[in-house]
Amino acid sequence: MSYADEMKNLVGDIKSSRQERKTFLKDLSEKTCSILSDARALIKKDAGELKEMAKELQIFLAKGENE
Repeated sequence: MSYADEMKNLVGDIKSSRQERKTFLKDLSEKTCSILSDARALIKKDAGELKEMAKELQIFLAKGENE
């Protein structure tokens, strides 16, 4: 096989794998967006719970000071 044929095959392989790479990156991007969305929702939920716990703790400590 000549050098020109090898280069032609290499270019063909690169072109054919382009679609696979494009699909892989699209899937990866979608999964990343999904993970970030889930993480944001979890953080938002936990932040609300932490604020509620902080209020309860503040009330508990205030009662302790009065006693």
